[in-house]
Amino acid sequence: MNANIQEDFWILAGKLSAPRHIGAHHQKSNAAVNEFDTSETHSKPAAKSPHPGTGKGLGRTRPRGRQATAAEIDEIRALLGGKPRQRDLLIEYLHTVQDQFGDLSLGHLAALAADMDLPLVEVYEVASFYHNFTIRRDDALSTPVRTLKVCESLPCMLQGADKLKKMLAADSDPKLIRIEAAACMGRCDQAPVVRIGTHYIGEADSTQVLAAIKTGKTSSTLPEYRDYAAYLKDGGYQLLGACRSGNYSPDKIFDALDKSELRGLGGAGFPTGRKWRLVAEQPAPRLMAVNGDESEPGTFKDRHYLLTDPHRVLEGMLIG
Repeated sequence: MNANIQEDFWILAGKLSAPRHIGAHHQKSNAAVNEFDTSETHSKPAAKSPHPGTGKGLGRTRPRGRQATAAEIDEIRALLGGKPRQRDLLIEYLHTVQDQFGDLSLGHLAALAADMDLPLVEVYEVASFYHNFTIRRDDALSTPVRTLKVCESLPCMLQGADKLKKMLAADSDPKLIRIEAAACMGRCDQAPVVRIGTHYIGEADSTQVLAAIKTGKTSSTLPEYRDYAAYLKDGGYQLLGACRSGNYSPDKIFDALDKSELRGLGGAGFPTGRKWRLVAEQPAPRLMAVNGDESEPGTFKDRHYLLTDPHRVLEGMLIG
């Protein structure tokens, strides 16, 4: 290594003396260089260079993003009480918070994330994905008394949903009523549809919707349906009993599904009987997920059967 480069290195490193192998012919007579000469008595030590990792002391002192206040955290803890803080209960707790406060403020989302020990981005991602949740920004000082959700799926748009939104906006006070577009509500046979709380208004018009708000009709009511006793009377759960007793084999179920030509309606039209056979061939444990209403435009059969004939759906699930 060149001797001058060696000297520069030792200066940058903050050393007080140069290595002995740097010859005398490289040492200058001026004081700046003599301080590296081990034969000289130094009047003052060389200043040490700061460590390159020390920076300027301008580092971040708190986490990024919206932070919950102590009051917001106390509200969430009091609301959830002794319930387990399990990750899979996040959606349920989001509903709990919205039912209590009318919406999901950013502060309460941050508090819920902290209380459940989840990343805030994960909590916000779930809350913003589902149209049933209403997120309130910090600049929104107050929550309107009511939030109206107007379905904007294709069938509802064809039946005047956009015009209905404008009429509702013109006929209501924005400080009291918030109007929002929402994804398909699974009521395409009743388009256009408006939801207030858990109450759905089919073939809605502005007068009808505002009247429901005025009378406080914001909760859903169950339609008439075939209950457990009526289902048993009509022969319900007999096939399930035959399957459990071994009198009806899986192959007979698969054959019945094949003969029915039942197919999936997700687009591929895959035969249900073949699908069940393929699943049965897989090693245990086998899991089955039942999807009720995919909220696709025109898809409302799931909601209809779940509301009017629930035990038929449940028996089919149990047989599967």
